[in-house]
Amino acid sequence: MEIPIKIKNLGGSADRHLMRAADQAEMIAGLQRAISYIILSLTEERLVERVTKKSQVQILSKAPERGSIIHEMIAEIAAHPNVYAAGAFTGIATSVVGNYITRFIDFVIKQSAGLLTDEQYEDSARKFQRQEPYFESLVEKVEPHIASVHAPINEEETIVLTIGDTNQIHFDIDTKEYTSASNWSEETVLLTGFVSRLNLLTGNGRIYTNEHRKVLSFSQVDAFRHTELSELLSWSLRQKDTNLPSEVEILARAVTSNTGRIKRLWIEGAKSIT
Repeated sequence: MEIPIKIKNLGGSADRHLMRAADQAEMIAGLQRAISYIILSLTEERLVERVTKKSQVQILSKAPERGSIIHEMIAEIAAHPNVYAAGAFTGIATSVVGNYITRFIDFVIKQSAGLLTDEQYEDSARKFQRQEPYFESLVEKVEPHIASVHAPINEEETIVLTIGDTNQIHFDIDTKEYTSASNWSEETVLLTGFVSRLNLLTGNGRIYTNEHRKVLSFSQVDAFRHTELSELLSWSLRQKDTNLPSEVEILARAVTSNTGRIKRLWIEGAKSIT
């Protein structure tokens, strides 16, 4: 199976068909690592810790068009037993599997770059329920590699990444700032809200906070996750599902981008609202 990939650099030196070789190498290597992690986690239904040259997923370069800064590549996925015979795609047509994988790559990269709305996240979460336990961990693993893809970008330049035939992702200076660093807040803050999604296997989830008036992704520190108080998160989700009062207070540490946008919360404590 092959999935076409195209990176189109626009603006600045790219308009003169020029690019720093170091930026080019970092961009391509970052994309190769990110997509390999995403595909392997989907086809093998687990979070992959390392991507090696012996992987069943290879990103192969194609010669760019003359007089352009367009890189064409192919994500080649080998049909091995772990993927088809014993995996999630047994008996499914190759074209359908290819479309499914392409949409998952699009989802993870956009989430890593801070490009998904809450509605888009929820829609994708319903489509990829089997992979949901690893969403947050996968996004954290992929994010620094997506940051590398931004290497050529400055105030004038942008990148259009095309995955498959139609899925386009636009990177610019804002997504570069979002992916380039993850800053942990030094102090914990007290927030109120309700849990809208929770995975009991990993402790990851989503919570709407009144203070931010939006849904944020969260993880739980081990010291909290294995206590009885963490059950309040499950309680909040159950209450919300039955349209009953569901608000809880959480003690959390925020992970933010360089521009101050919150990427995720790490919950360290919780209590009920009486």
